[in-house]
Amino acid sequence: MVRRDDVRRNDFNLHLTSHLDAEPGPIVERLCGSGVCHTTAGMWQSLRVIPYLFLLLVASLGSAQTVGVTTYPVPSPGGGPAGITAGPDGALWFTEGAGNRIGRITTAGAIMENPLPTAGARPFGITVGPDGALWFTESGAGQIGRITTAGAITEYPLPRGLGPARITTGPDGALWFTRDDSDELAGRIGRITTDGVVTGYLEQNDSGNFGGIAAGPDGALWFTERVAIGRITTAGVVTEYPYPELEYTLPGGIVAGPDGALWFTELYTNKIDRITIAGAISEYPLPTAIGAPAFITTGPDGALWFTEAGNPYQIGRITTAGAIAEYPLPASASGPYSIATGPDGALWFTSPGNNAIGRAALNVPAVTGGTPAAGSGVTQTFTFQFSHPAGYQNLGVVNVLINNSLDARNACYLAYVQPSSTLHLVDDAGDAGGPFAGQIALGGAGAIQNSQCAVNLVSAVGSGTTLMLTVNIAFQAGFAGNKIAFAAAADLAAASTGWQAEGVWQVPPAAPSGSILVTGVTPARGVGLAGELFELTFVDSKYLSDFGVANLLINGNYVDGRGACYLAYVQATNTLFLVDDAGDAGGPFAGGMVLNGKSATIQNSQCLVTSAGSSFFPPFDDTLALTLNITFKGAFDGNRVLYAAGRDAAGGSNTGWQAVGTWSVQ
Repeated sequence: MVRRDDVRRNDFNLHLTSHLDAEPGPIVERLCGSGVCHTTAGMWQSLRVIPYLFLLLVASLGSAQTVGVTTYPVPSPGGGPAGITAGPDGALWFTEGAGNRIGRITTAGAIMENPLPTAGARPFGITVGPDGALWFTESGAGQIGRITTAGAITEYPLPRGLGPARITTGPDGALWFTRDDSDELAGRIGRITTDGVVTGYLEQNDSGNFGGIAAGPDGALWFTERVAIGRITTAGVVTEYPYPELEYTLPGGIVAGPDGALWFTELYTNKIDRITIAGAISEYPLPTAIGAPAFITTGPDGALWFTEAGNPYQIGRITTAGAIAEYPLPASASGPYSIATGPDGALWFTSPGNNAIGRAALNVPAVTGGTPAAGSGVTQTFTFQFSHPAGYQNLGVVNVLINNSLDARNACYLAYVQPSSTLHLVDDAGDAGGPFAGQIALGGAGAIQNSQCAVNLVSAVGSGTTLMLTVNIAFQAGFAGNKIAFAAAADLAAASTGWQAEGVWQVPPAAPSGSILVTGVTPARGVGLAGELFELTFVDSKYLSDFGVANLLINGNYVDGRGACYLAYVQATNTLFLVDDAGDAGGPFAGGMVLNGKSATIQNSQCLVTSAGSSFFPPFDDTLALTLNITFKGAFDGNRVLYAAGRDAAGGSNTGWQAVGTWSVQ
């Protein structure tokens, strides 16, 4: 986790970590979950951002969300596609258990197959590894396989011939997998490094039927068993949480949800379950009597999506509040099994009985942009763009929230209700249900204001699938500082995008604090995975010799070092360090390299940084310009915020974390 270095063991750690002492409490340790988040002031606070401003919509506006399903036959007869995952190359990769192949399908439906070297390997689970390759289990051969996006295959035999099932990337940069046989001596949870070193962990409770496994939001691995949910730390410590009903549930898939909990399926008892990281389990029965939920994934709309292999065959959706909807599948997509969200925003699933791959296109809203991407000033006109594939008229509420973190309290929090053409400003308390600081109808004159901002509704223009909302905002003097502009949209069927960072804005303070300033990053916003050059700049009024450490942290909507691309540049030694997946600024580190022109790379599970293109350059004697060549890993996809921080060599001046840009990893 991101933390202070309370014991500075040597000068190196002092240089690397003392920037964390700028804030009056610990840096944010976790994303918001169950309505609670940790702020940069180190206080646990109730977050009133979610739900969106749904209460302004009347119930009669609700309508059923629809999905359009397309199926793509696997070329080889009898392939039996099983596991599926989104790859780092913009395609989907899947296993063919009966066909003994690894398949790749583009979002346009073109399929390529790769035969495995070992006969009868029966590949099953598949995931993207921290090295940018696809890793899969071979349940028939007792091996773990690795395939590059170019199709090169390596196989790693497991001890005692154990048969692996599902697989995921852990927070420690290794692959973790489950298996389902009776050989407890070999361990029922396995770990394999990207070098092929295997460790097995003994599971004491003979509950059997180990199924899905997923990395949790707490830095541990979570897995399903016959009568319990298991948790294993990266050190191998196991905890089990029994199901409320002690019966044979046949749990299947498990996934970390957008709410900070884990969600899993119960095939035999016909339920979707939720477990908090504290072990509290909630159960949600399916409306269909014999739904038989199999596997589950996070969707592009802030909900969970799952397959139903019972009668009838369906795709299901459950919100984090527990509301369930089901969508029947055509005969060509019957028997759905594994499911994953694709890079195109659709749900992709395997259909073993039909030897096909299915694609379910969702009619869900999207945030498609915001301008400006970055800037500063007391007043500014902002434009945000939203869309809905069924037409902008299907948008219900679109939201804009400007604050230093995703917290509705003391924010400039706006909600435009499309059906009534009305803009609402949430008051300082931040309750999305009201009371409100004010509202104004489209075409109306005057401003609405709270203690953070005064807002004029300039325009709301709908055309085809797109709605463009333009507002002019004058920020109040007490709202000075570094801010992030978040946007979100919900449609009339309550499908939502989730919050997305669309830009950063500096509301000028009365006077700069300290000798060091973060002046920005270029580009301030963009989209992509590979080979991006980020130029980070700082100014030190005491000149360059005074400068100590520059930091860049890329993660979600909060400053969280865990599972981040977290870099520290030490000016005195011209060395760049990459913090490992655990996010501890005091180490261990994923790697370090001197920026002296020699070829080198450092990487963790989120990003790879190469020395080629990376450099330190002082354009002026008071300015530090740091250029970093960063390639993001496919598993790090999603909306990200770039945070920067800097401090002087003596530790007397510290900027604290500043949001300087946003990036969509896809």
